[in-house]
This record gives sequence, structure tokens and C-alpha cells, in this order.
Amino acid sequence: MVDLYYGPAVNPQKIDIVVIRNDDKTNVKTIKADVTSFPANIELTGTQLTTLFDSTIRLGDKFEIGADVTTINGQKFEAFPATGNPYGADTSTLPGSRFSIAYVADCVFDIASFNGWYTVEANTLEYNAGDSIEVRPGEGDTILITAWPHPNPVLGLVYHRWPMIVVVDPVTYEVTIPLQGVGEYCCGGPGVYLFEEGSGTVSPCGDRISLVVSLDAGYNYGPGYNNGVVPLELRK
Repeated sequence: MVDLYYGPAVNPQKIDIVVIRNDDKTNVKTIKADVTSFPANIELTGTQLTTLFDSTIRLGDKFEIGADVTTINGQKFEAFPATGNPYGADTSTLPGSRFSIAYVADCVFDIASFNGWYTVEANTLEYNAGDSIEVRPGEGDTILITAWPHPNPVLGLVYHRWPMIVVVDPVTYEVTIPLQGVGEYCCGGPGVYLFEEGSGTVSPCGDRISLVVSLDAGYNYGPGYNNGVVPLELRK
């Protein structure tokens, strides 16, 4: 329901009910435009959200609903401005007022949801943003990530890769990565292994993985291939 804080004494020209997904203020969608009678009850369904964002609703998605207000003199105040506070700096201090409401598609942690091809979100060792890495569930609370060496070897050499074992805490969603070998470059050549325990976090919905891995590739392959700390950000 949307209503006026000061009642009919201060009427707007109109109010547009809008929504954003996952805090993305660059993609504001209109649920109902030109609301002029108050209080107004606004109905919203999952099907409407799917249509508005041209995408299925994933577990963990957050939808925040607000109101774009157009005053009598035509001035517009946005619920989700790209910068600054909505409606001004002092409005949030009004007692009993609420300018937006959020709904989250809850999910229950299930190790089986970590399965499939995940997209690399930022350049990292041997991978560029947009590349894909395979993830699948392991035994118990573990996931297996097959990443290094990169599957496209130079000079046609045959590289060997082994799934990296990542242990997930099902309560905190923090991870540890034990010392282990994860592959080798060609023909029994230098191995790729962790020289320190890795760390990170995962989304309980199984759609995000954020790791920090200390990798040793056996020798220096040039810029970007030095041994050391390697971040890995993945999204399903």
C-alpha cells in the first residue's frame, strides 16, 4: 500500500510505483504508473517481476519497491536515484515513514546447487572476465572447481587438470581450500599446487563463489603468471 505522509494537505501530481532488482539502480522498472488516489493498494506477482525484468527469478534475488513522486509543479523525486538520497537528505528521519520495501527470494543451502559452468567475473590467472569454469558438488560439504591450468594450452601441449577441493561451512558459507595439487603443465612438467591454505565465501543459493588461492605454477610464465595470491570470482 502507498499513502501520503501528510495526507491530502500535500498532494503530488502523481506517483509511479517502481522496482529494482539486486540493488541495480540503472535498471528501474515501473510496476504501476500515474497513481493519483491514496491510499492505493498495489498488487505484484512473481510472474509480473519475471516479465518486467525479462528473466526468471533466481534464489537470492532481492526486489526493492519504491515510488517516484512528481509534485504539482512537475518536479520529480526518484525512489532510486543513481546518486544521493531519495527525496532529499532529511526525509528518512520522518517518524513512522517508509520509502521502500524489499523482498528476497529465499534459498536453502544445498551443496548440489553448485553444479555447472560458472562465469569468471574479473581477469585472474590465465582467465579473462567472461570465461567459463566448471564447478560440481563433491563429497560431503565440498565443491570441486576445475580451473588450472587453463584448458586452452599454448603450443598444443597437453595439460592435466584435477578438480580443486573447496570445503564449505554450511552455516557461515565461508570456505577453506586445503593444500593440494590441481594440475600440471604438459608431460609431467611443473605442477600447479596451493602453497598456502585458500579462503573465500559462497552464496547459499549456489550462484556465487569468491575465492583467494595461493598458487605455485612451478616456474614463472611471464607477466600474470607469477606465483602468488590469485583471486577467483565466479557467478552462475
